[in-house]
Amino acid sequence: LPPTPDLDNLRVGWTGTLQNHPEDLHTVGGQLEAALQGRDFFVVGDGLGVKEALGMSGEVHATGWVHLDDYIDTMRNHMDIGIVPLEISAFNQAKSHLKGLEMSSQGIPCIVPNTDEYQRYSQETGTLLAKKPRDWQKHVKNLLNSVDRFEELRYTARDNVKGVTYENNVDSWVNAWKLAIKNRHETKK
Repeated sequence: LPPTPDLDNLRVGWTGTLQNHPEDLHTVGGQLEAALQGRDFFVVGDGLGVKEALGMSGEVHATGWVHLDDYIDTMRNHMDIGIVPLEISAFNQAKSHLKGLEMSSQGIPCIVPNTDEYQRYSQETGTLLAKKPRDWQKHVKNLLNSVDRFEELRYTARDNVKGVTYENNVDSWVNAWKLAIKNRHETKK
């Protein structure tokens, strides 16, 4: 687990770009600034339009594009609490919980959207689920104001995602590949 962050100056952030996700930040409902209580917001990405999409007057700091090899370290070094907003759409309902998994793996408690996949993920990991726009503000504010809750979710999230690592699932991967090869051979007959 990364070192304990400065609990008096926790950083809230998002990874993404509005060019690929133009409506996702709008689901937060413009209530994030009140929850930040004067703190700045951090973006792993270009940051273009984020301030406007969130309806913020405070500062938004963006890392700019980062190489994939540097993505996890950059995320970990720029945020302590993450948000994973998604517009509820057929496309986003089909998305995996990868972004939440990335944050959780680094001990970054995150608030996730109310998609089917994130509902399951939230139940499995204890990750905070935003069912309504005001939930984003409520959960961020709670994590910023409760060191105990932040620390609990920081460790719980990290521990709960250990089960999905390659190291812990090598047998499943090998068996899946064996089955795929077997199925391919059978369809060629």
